[in-house]
Amino acid sequence: MIITRIPGKRAALADGIKSSTSEIVALVDSDTVWTRNFKETILNPFADAKVGGVAPRQDVMEVDTLAKKLFRIHIFNRYANDLIFQAAFGDALSCISGRTGVYRRSAIFQLTKELINEKFLGKKCISGDDKRLTYLIQRDGWKVKYLEKALVYTPGFPDLKTYAKQQIRWTRNSWRSDLTALFSRWLWKNPFLAFHTIDRFFQPFCLLLGPIFFVIALYKGEWIVALVIFAWWLISRAIKIINHLIKHPSDILILPSYIIFCYVLAVIKIFTLISVDEQSWITRWNKKRISRVSAFKRNFSYIATAAVVCSLFFISFEANVRLVGAKSFYQKIQLEKEKAEKNFFQTDDKNQLIKLSEKQFELQREALYRKIMADPFGYYQAKSWETTNDIKRRYLLPPE
Repeated sequence: MIITRIPGKRAALADGIKSSTSEIVALVDSDTVWTRNFKETILNPFADAKVGGVAPRQDVMEVDTLAKKLFRIHIFNRYANDLIFQAAFGDALSCISGRTGVYRRSAIFQLTKELINEKFLGKKCISGDDKRLTYLIQRDGWKVKYLEKALVYTPGFPDLKTYAKQQIRWTRNSWRSDLTALFSRWLWKNPFLAFHTIDRFFQPFCLLLGPIFFVIALYKGEWIVALVIFAWWLISRAIKIINHLIKHPSDILILPSYIIFCYVLAVIKIFTLISVDEQSWITRWNKKRISRVSAFKRNFSYIATAAVVCSLFFISFEANVRLVGAKSFYQKIQLEKEKAEKNFFQTDDKNQLIKLSEKQFELQREALYRKIMADPFGYYQAKSWETTNDIKRRYLLPPE
């Protein structure tokens, strides 16, 4: 056991790296559990002398809450979709997770100072050490690999509140690392990783367009469009995690919760981008150790996030409703009523009453009588398009 003099995870990791003597170093969270033969499996990629880091697959142990089930789906998406794609097409990884990251000692030994002293907007970085190391070794030309056969387990989160807080910390770390990388030359040497990094900035904004257009479809009374959007949510999300559902078929029951949380996560990503300079562990530190954020700054982040989301809705609403002159479902019903009332008496192009036959007159008079008797104490509100003669004709009075 090594007693560190400087508090904080980064300093502790740096002390451990410096004290290590083996060629391969594993950086592991205390609550992570390795599966049998993990060590033998994870070492295989290091047969290539150019490999500097390896990421194993992860799963959640003892899944007994909704938060853990959602996190297990999140983990599946990351390791069964994202990392496989990154490793296969880009020969790169966006992050070797801190739960278990295995590195070549020579690749990270000289990076301890940069790990400890990283700053963003003038503030020393507290968390995000795993993504920092991942980017640093790729910057130095080392290869990184993802090994699906090597599996570790993590306990997950007991409730949705803790899970949401963890997502806030993770996404802030990602924004800081990605923003730093975008202004670094090394990232652009790997076009795939650069594209992936840029794409992440657009994802939350584009994702929110789905529920926005769903609301617009309901407003306009376009039920088929709304139904198609809703069906697309269910089908597309189910297809994305189909392999997970095959392994855990009961999770199909939480598919609606997963869809909703995806959009909640999009809002969280926007919030963390706005508050990217805030530094704390959130879920791990005692409240007395968390760096305090002024009420003004915190409220500004909330208001700014709401403003961004509302702006997305307003722009989409203006483009799809007001600019094209679309009517709401309620307005369409009112227009139909007004049209029916206006056509109760037939008029010519000059809005002059057409002479009715005796039979037609009797039919319309009977219809009007029934309407009056249904509400003898009612009132009539004139429409914007009606003239005095229109109202007189409605009540069988001679026009002027």
